Amino acid sequence: MVVTGIPATGIGTTVQAASGEAQVSVKNGEVTIGNEYLERKFSTSDNKLATTELDNKRADLTFTPAQGSEEFIIKLRQDGTTKLDGELDRTNWTVTASDQYNNEVGAKDGPGANVIDGDASTIWHSKYSPDQPYPHSLTF
Repeated sequence: MVVTGIPATGIGTTVQAASGEAQVSVKNGEVTIGNEYLERKFSTSDNKLATTELDNKRADLTFTPAQGSEEFIIKLRQDGTTKLDGELDRTNWTVTASDQYNNEVGAKDGPGANVIDGDASTIWHSKYSPDQPYPHSLTF
């Protein structure tokens, strides 16, 4: 499930997911994202985003990850950016994609240049339709 457009509060919010809609709630440092089939709870304590519970409602099965199995560690620099130490300066870089999705709504999903723009919310994606033969490539 890919979820986009979660506001900072996220309380009782319905968002568009890759397939249908998902409900998002934020309460006491816990974020819950789900629909009638699957629900995932995350803890945001100690600057870590960790899954605390996966609930597969179709199979009536709940999975609780073991302690210490955090998926993400969030680290922000003192200047507020997320630039990594030792990150290369990409100011004069260019990139050409063998093919790319041309999003009619905006440039967040598609163009090859997105892989070097430093924005974690943008991606390069190969052309969806018509299907493009492998390999897909980027030239820097």
